[in-house]
This record gives sequence, C-alpha cells and structure tokens, in this order.
Amino acid sequence: MRRWATVACCVLAALAPGFERAGAAVLEVGSATTYPTISAALNAASNGDVIRVHPGVYRENVIIDKRVVLEGLPGAVVDGGPEGDVITIKANGVTVRGMTVVGGGHRLWRDESGIKVLGNDNVIERNTLRRVLFGIHVWGGHANVIRHNRIEGLAELIEHDRGDGIRLYNSNGNVVEHNHIITPRDGIYVEFASHNRIASNRIERGRIGLHYMFSDDNVFEENVFVGNGVASAIMYSKRLVVRRNVFAKSYGYGAYGLFLKDADGAMVEDNLVLANETGLSLDFAVRCTLRNNFVAANEIAARILASSQDNVFVANTFAANGEGVYLSPGNHRQRWDDGVGRGNYWSQYRGYDLDGNGVGDVPFDASEVFGHLVESYPELKLFFQSPAVAAVALAERAFPLLDRPQALDRYPVMRPRPVPRDLLDRLGASEAQQPVAWSATVSVAACVAGFGILRAGGRRRRGGRRG
Repeated sequence: MRRWATVACCVLAALAPGFERAGAAVLEVGSATTYPTISAALNAASNGDVIRVHPGVYRENVIIDKRVVLEGLPGAVVDGGPEGDVITIKANGVTVRGMTVVGGGHRLWRDESGIKVLGNDNVIERNTLRRVLFGIHVWGGHANVIRHNRIEGLAELIEHDRGDGIRLYNSNGNVVEHNHIITPRDGIYVEFASHNRIASNRIERGRIGLHYMFSDDNVFEENVFVGNGVASAIMYSKRLVVRRNVFAKSYGYGAYGLFLKDADGAMVEDNLVLANETGLSLDFAVRCTLRNNFVAANEIAARILASSQDNVFVANTFAANGEGVYLSPGNHRQRWDDGVGRGNYWSQYRGYDLDGNGVGDVPFDASEVFGHLVESYPELKLFFQSPAVAAVALAERAFPLLDRPQALDRYPVMRPRPVPRDLLDRLGASEAQQPVAWSATVSVAACVAGFGILRAGGRRRRGGRRG
C-alpha cells in the first residue's frame, strides 16, 4: 500500500502545474533573437517553458493556450491594434508578468480587454495596462491571482462608455490584490462570482470603485477608493466581509461612500468613510452589521430606506458630518446600540455623563427631520443646510409634531476613538484629493477638521457631473 501511495504522489506531481519548470526552455523574443514575435515563440513552446520578451513594441494579438510563463523585460510592449483582446489566456497555470499592454478594441458588447482570462490557476502580476477598454477580464476562470498591476482606462470617454478595470464574471476563488486602477468605468466589477478575496487595491476616478452583483461570500479589505462616483456598491449579494477599507470623496449625483442594495448579512467593520456626499446608504439591506467604522466629514452621514431591516449599528464614530441620519418614511427596524450599554459616538450629541462611565445618560436620536421630509419631497434638497431647515429642525426637536422614524441610540458614547494610523496612511495624498498631514494619535473629529476643504468643494459640486 505504501508503494502505491508513493507512485500516486509521483503521478500527481508530474501532472501538477510547474512540474516541468526544472527543465524548462527559455525562448527569447526580440528583433535580435530567435523569435521576432510573441506568437512565434508560443507556437514553438511546450508546457512549462518561459517566454522572455525583450524591449520593443510587438503589434499582435496574443493567444496563450499552453502552460507557460510570459515575462516582459522593461520596455516590452504588446499592442493589440484597433480591435480584439490584446492577450487571451485559454490555458491553466499560465503566468503573465512585467508586460506593458496597450490598444485592443473598444467594443463594449464584446468585452474587449487588455488581458482576458478564460482558464484557471493563472497569475497576472506586475503588468501595466494603458488605454484599454476592459483591463483584466476573468470570464469563467477560477482560482486566478491578479496582483501588483497598474490599469489606466480611457479617460477621454464618459464613464458609461469605458470598460471595467478588473472584471470577474462567473469566476470563483480568485485573489485580486495590490492593483492600482485609474479612470475605469467600474474599478473592480464582480458578478456571479463567490469566495474571492479583493485586498489592498487603490481605485480612483471611476463610476463605481468596487461593484458586487449576485456574488456571495466574498471578502474585500484594506482597499482605497477615492474620487469615484460611488466608492463601493454591494448589490444582490450575501455574507460579504467589508473590512478596513477607505471610502473617500465620492461626489456627484447619487454619490455614496458605501452603498448596500439588496445585501444580506454583510459584516462591515473598521472602515473609514470620509468626505462623501452620503457616507452610508442602505436600500433593502437586511441583517447587516456595521461596527467600529469611522464616518466623518460627509454631507450626510447615512441614508436608510425602510426597505432595510434588522441591521445593527454599534461602536461606530460619526463625526463632523453635515447632516446625521436620513430615514425614509415607513417602519424602520434597526438597532443603534448593542442593547447592553454601548452605542455609537455622535459629534452632535449634547448629552451628559454624570456617572463617568463614558456613555451618555440621555439617549440620542440621530435622525434628521429634513431627511425625513426630503425622502417624501425630493425637491426640498434645494434647501439643504439653509437657515430655514435649521429652524425647522430646532422647532421639531423642541416640539415634535411629525410622526417619523427615529435612529435612537440609547447608549451614545461620549468620546471618539482615534482613527487607526494605517487607515490614514493608506489614504495618503493623491491627484484626486488635497494633501493633508495626519497625526498618529489624531481623533476622528480632529481628522475631519483637516478635510474641511473637501467638504466645501463637495458642496460646490453637488448635483454636477464628474470630470
């Protein structure tokens, strides 16, 4: 039996990806080498070989149907011309690294891409993709790794005419990490794709930074979304983990930091939601938990429709937002504390703490009367933060007359927690925002003061189109 086990192990090893690498041939591609084109080298290659591309521009559409490593030296550019996919990976176990990919078609209905992945267990790393419609498009492939790539979309087109930076369709078990995506339609789009990990990516100036559709049991963490229309949208998906991300400076009509639409059972924790038109938006979100998040310097802290039920908000910090919580008319069933003595921090809270336990002795209603009215009469948005609105809010708090839902925190916390330094460092300074100097021990309220210029700029752009 032991002998048969040994034989079986040897057979499995021989079939495993990378087994032939010990004796792999290296095929050199370049004007002064054996192979003048990448396609010529691929035709001659065997599974396990390495195709090394020397500096130069290679005008071809590459199809990889063998398990090889395609490695570009600095200055190696593959130009796909005016139509089609630039690189198509049909095999399993392929690695593409170090290439600069440009060109390809602009036909959205064909999903023309810089790199299209149809196979499994491939690695796409350290590539630069420029002026591509879709960047890296995984269609039906599973367990691929996409990391350390830079993808630049077609900035001259309006957002709806661009492609996505990275798209996973009907694709499970992938890892997407440490990619930098600029001016896409959607930065990372995930549809009918489960059990993926999306981590440490940075996405700027797109329509939606991260967009989930019908994709369950995914984890996305430690990403940065800045200067997008919507930082992140989770739609028709279950059991997602949303942890330690930065959702910053989403602006324009319907701009949200984090949008939960038909989301079930999401865990949203330890995120920084900063300087957006609306920080959090929930529509048909059910059984979600939002805890330990920092929601600061947004025009509106949160907007929640009555279609959303049984969500829990606890240990969050809401600081220096222009407005608090907007609740639509209807029967709301949310929890704004843990039920045993701990709620959230609200910078608008004016209560007291006589026993010194760090929790206010008076409950706090974070809902805004103006938000309630706007949900019924959207045209009232014209009076946002006007003196008349402030007078109505003051009168309503003194003499409540409207039958409206409340965001009642029974145990408001008296002091904010400091923003973790790594979240601030990850946000950093970019071309999409004003540089800000942060302190390692800064509280959320102090952090927000440094972003006053962002809020002022956001007000000037309310309702406008993004550039």
